[in-house]
Amino acid sequence: MMIQPAGNRLQVRAVDTDGFIVPLPPRRIPAPWRQAVLYAVQSYLDRLGHRLHSVYVRGSIAAGNPVDRKSDLDTIAVIRGKVSAADDTWCRRQTVKDHGFPFCTRIEYKIYGLRTALYLREPKILIKVHSICVHGTDLRRRIPGFKADKNVALFAPRIGMDLARYRSYSTGGSNSWDIWIIKRILRCGLELSIERTGLYSVDLTTCFRVFALNYPQQRSQMHKVLRALFAPSSSKLHQTVSRLVEQVGPWLERETKNQF
Repeated sequence: MMIQPAGNRLQVRAVDTDGFIVPLPPRRIPAPWRQAVLYAVQSYLDRLGHRLHSVYVRGSIAAGNPVDRKSDLDTIAVIRGKVSAADDTWCRRQTVKDHGFPFCTRIEYKIYGLRTALYLREPKILIKVHSICVHGTDLRRRIPGFKADKNVALFAPRIGMDLARYRSYSTGGSNSWDIWIIKRILRCGLELSIERTGLYSVDLTTCFRVFALNYPQQRSQMHKVLRALFAPSSSKLHQTVSRLVEQVGPWLERETKNQF
């Protein structure tokens, strides 16, 4: 049975006449986020030089709705040639570096080789569906489209690994890991519903609403996850999220194993 929300309040991604998700349109990134994007692009240029082919931002900034002190800046660089171990190490170090933008929870760096970006599933989805190009030649026109079905899912198939990563690295010193796992849980919920609804979104409130319609027994717990996203940063928030991970996580892992 296909269950869909009534009305047009949900921020779902448009699909074309063949059912493929329409790529995000180019947009001017507003201040102060534009300064953070320029900082990330310059960081890639300083590291990669002439190897840099293009840079993309994804998530709420690409969609045009970042939230101060809740959104992070997710970036992808595509390079000519292969990615070295030193490049990967630089990305990890750069991601945890203090970037000096208090409105942004963190800046995530990821580098793919050009061939990998054009042929492997994950980077193709990230670039084609989730991103806009902010530097260089846009690869999206060279990547085939994706339909709103389980083949576009990125978060649900790996939710077990993400929960384990949260448990290992989240210490409560800051809430960046708490916000990170909240977003993955909510997006996992949307992806669990995608085969029933044919709806796709990265908007987190929309992810919750679509999930709640298809899994009403889990609505209350997932609503607590959504509320935690908008709670003030504090040690109490870390305690709340840690508790929710243990309450919601086992069910999510079982359900994703059933579907994926």
